[in-house]
Amino acid sequence: MNIPRSVIRSRRYLLARPAWLAPVALLAFGCGTAAPEGDNGTGAAPSNESLVSGSSASVQAAATAASEPQRVRAYLDSLYGAADVRHTFTTKFGEVVDCIDFQKHPAVRAAAKAGTPVLDEAPPFAPPTLPSPPAIDDSVAFNGQLDEKGAPRACPAGTVPYLRETVENIGAAGGLDHYLWAKTHSKPSRSPVPTSPAGPVCTSNPTKNGYAWAVANDSTSNLGGTTIAAVYNPGSTVNTNCGGFQQPSCEHSLAQVWATTGTCEYPSNCTTGASGNAVQSVELGWHVDPGVEHDMKTHLFSFSTQNGYNLNTSGGGCYNTCSFIPVSSPSYVPGQAIAGVVGPFQGKAPLEYAFQVFNPGPTAPAQYQNWYVYVNGALIGYYPGNIFFGNMTTHATDFEVGGEVFSDYVNAPNNDDVQMGSGVSSLGNGFTNVAYHRSIYTLNAGSGSGTICGTPLCGSGVCYTAMPLSGNTGICGYQASSFYALSTTDAPGGTQSTCWASYFYYGGGI
Repeated sequence: MNIPRSVIRSRRYLLARPAWLAPVALLAFGCGTAAPEGDNGTGAAPSNESLVSGSSASVQAAATAASEPQRVRAYLDSLYGAADVRHTFTTKFGEVVDCIDFQKHPAVRAAAKAGTPVLDEAPPFAPPTLPSPPAIDDSVAFNGQLDEKGAPRACPAGTVPYLRETVENIGAAGGLDHYLWAKTHSKPSRSPVPTSPAGPVCTSNPTKNGYAWAVANDSTSNLGGTTIAAVYNPGSTVNTNCGGFQQPSCEHSLAQVWATTGTCEYPSNCTTGASGNAVQSVELGWHVDPGVEHDMKTHLFSFSTQNGYNLNTSGGGCYNTCSFIPVSSPSYVPGQAIAGVVGPFQGKAPLEYAFQVFNPGPTAPAQYQNWYVYVNGALIGYYPGNIFFGNMTTHATDFEVGGEVFSDYVNAPNNDDVQMGSGVSSLGNGFTNVAYHRSIYTLNAGSGSGTICGTPLCGSGVCYTAMPLSGNTGICGYQASSFYALSTTDAPGGTQSTCWASYFYYGGGI
């Protein structure tokens, strides 16, 4: 997802849950990198209606239903087996996490098959400590606390967490084809981001094919960046009647960071390689997306593309698992539900998450020129640098922060029924009611001794540079209407609170 981004999706009213789900026993494991089957070449998930029109189609539908349990079992069995699991625990939200040997992780195995070397270790030097800490919920982290059965919520050394996939997950998505399709297709494309003037840039194109944004960006060379984002659950008006979640997308809402290069959206029109113009990205944040997660909870997510946002092609992007290499014993795993959601109008400070992506840059040894992903200051994994091309192997040319909503409802062209952030407009509202991004920084090579809240801004030859988002420098973003406006309502402690640094409020929908 980037700004503004679009993909044309026709609404599908899928049939009820397939009959084959009822008698099939729950399988122990699953998650995957397999390519979806049944794509019709248009990027659209196969419609169940097309399988039941006419007598020959009815026969085809019966054959498909008969083979579906076997296909699902083969898919899950291809991921990892019981012998690969060293420890199992459940999250605060009841998700089952299997700790599997690093080398058995599907993404690690896929990388090895492709000749991509992977290391289970941190970069040679890390970015400086976060300039200010987020207000997190420790009970969500994999920090050794006991689950309801007494199992420690942490993976042993040498193992990595994997959210267990099941037949029930796949059934909730409408079958294997829809399940796999959603992993790579619930992501919009974007239009080119202006490259001048330097610094924050605005566009007059607020919405495109069902998407709307409230985003600020800085089109300068960077090694990634960070934000601390208020966490909400804008799910009450993200529509739940998606055929029982049996279609890849209905509506979604998110908050995230983007580190990107390139301007070309669609691989058919793009060039790749060192001098190519295809959009490449590393993205991290939280979302409510029933098409991807098959529920209405708020989830941590990661995403990357190396070949634009038309996701029918190789390198066209994937959520959470594809190409993402976890490190041993991380505190979080992409895809997990996150807790501590505080609704608006309660007069309570929301919980926060810190999202950060970082590339050590061209001075680091080649094996460490990767895009490392940090959640609340802790390294959880990385995207190997050699899956990217050109500049993106060592740095990004644009860094963006903000919110996004999508609706494929034809009666909501301005998305005004979809909540962004807390669901409360930033116009005339502020802290405890409205979502925000604060402590927004890009990471750049350099040195210095500046501090914020007593924390150094520089370290290991890398410095945080605050994005000039408020004050007299102006603020910009994308909005479909006043519902999703950005504002610089005073932060706690006054305008441009020292500890908040660069910040903005955003969102709306109610």
